[in-house]
Amino acid sequence: MEFENETLKCQFQSDKKKLIIANHTTPFIDAIWMHSVMDIPHFIYMAHCMDYENDWIRAVKSPYFVKNESEYLQSLTSFCAILFPSGGAIDWKSGFYYLSKNTNAVVYLTTIDYCTRKITIVERYEPANYSWIELKKECIEGIYSRVQTPIWSDFLHLFGYGDEAMINKKNR
Repeated sequence: MEFENETLKCQFQSDKKKLIIANHTTPFIDAIWMHSVMDIPHFIYMAHCMDYENDWIRAVKSPYFVKNESEYLQSLTSFCAILFPSGGAIDWKSGFYYLSKNTNAVVYLTTIDYCTRKITIVERYEPANYSWIELKKECIEGIYSRVQTPIWSDFLHLFGYGDEAMINKKNR
């Protein structure tokens, strides 16, 4: 895992409650790659994992995901959770925003770039300073300005899979 700058790295190391969000490009591979580069205890929220859970995978269980996870995370003194806001369904969902607000977690925007083979933490956001729409726009722009779209994104988009930040890139 890389950091855009040293200040961001220091903040990341000192924050006790972190929610990492990232663009979602490739089903399941994104989560496995994120897990492989994390050098601190963490867990990754995944949809469509058939309720399979272990020490680093937590299933996204609808429709009360945010409420249930907020209660769970509030009971922890520290955590590092990773979430893909699109869930692979193209449009970003608001869950990451409300989960971070409910738990006082800082949001770290992370880019997964298959073209450069890098995962980089690029921004830090305090959700209390943003509305859902403002934070979503900031994050999508942050990804758009930094990540190249891999060629297989078009193929996955045909099947309704993708990420709003990556798809919008091609439409701009």
